[in-house]
Amino acid sequence: MSRLGAGWVIEPYYLFVKHYDQLTLFLDLSIMGLKEIVAINSLPTIIENLARIKEQREELGRKTAFTVEDWEVSSQLHRIQARADAAKQEVEDRFPFMHTQALVSLWSYAEDCLYGTLVNWIANEPTALQKDHVEDKVLKIKIDLAMYETLDRMGRAEYLVDQLKPVSQRGVNQFENLLEAFKFKGNVEKDVKDTIYEMQQVRNVVAHRSGLADKKLLDTCPWLGDKYQIGDPVQVTFEDFDRYSAAIKSYIRTVIDRFSRRWFELYPTGLE
Repeated sequence: MSRLGAGWVIEPYYLFVKHYDQLTLFLDLSIMGLKEIVAINSLPTIIENLARIKEQREELGRKTAFTVEDWEVSSQLHRIQARADAAKQEVEDRFPFMHTQALVSLWSYAEDCLYGTLVNWIANEPTALQKDHVEDKVLKIKIDLAMYETLDRMGRAEYLVDQLKPVSQRGVNQFENLLEAFKFKGNVEKDVKDTIYEMQQVRNVVAHRSGLADKKLLDTCPWLGDKYQIGDPVQVTFEDFDRYSAAIKSYIRTVIDRFSRRWFELYPTGLE
């Protein structure tokens, strides 16, 4: 028996940790790869040598300085050079594109973990839907009975969670208002709350608004006005990603602890 409770209580947390470790591993590997590309890049010399060959052929009086094969090689080299230049720029800027894309995945993993923990609780804990363990709004959910009856245990739990997910909630309130329905709401440190709020707004811009700062972002996170103007590309730095990661991991651990404490209150000696 885990110190955090039954296996199904913490299964989503372990899955989140696995996904986070994979994400950061491949982020590190990609960063190392780009650094290697920049370190060994000798394409400018190759292209310069190719240009000198062209000049020499022209001096020899050839009507056609380059053969078709020469032009194909030149075109390929220029494409490779363009990619090498992009890699060099990403390295010099400290990998903003890669960290920005990683942020989108991180937020998805966090949502899956937090929602999945509640779904597992409803599906597996016999007391989950008892009157003294839920708010009135849970008891008043309107369901499509015919469809609900066709669902298995996990499907029914997911259906209930989907019906209760708050609309247009920001930051940790997206999760806290849902957790409150099952009396799992708790305190969240202000720094963690503020960082996750910013993390979500930045993620939304990247995922849904072409990655460009807009009035909504600067209105919801006015402190970002020192960094962006409307229309600027929103880029996540290494420091930003590290800060967002620390905050969301801290919050997830806090929520998992609430579920674990509830479980041990119900089963102080564990299950037989």
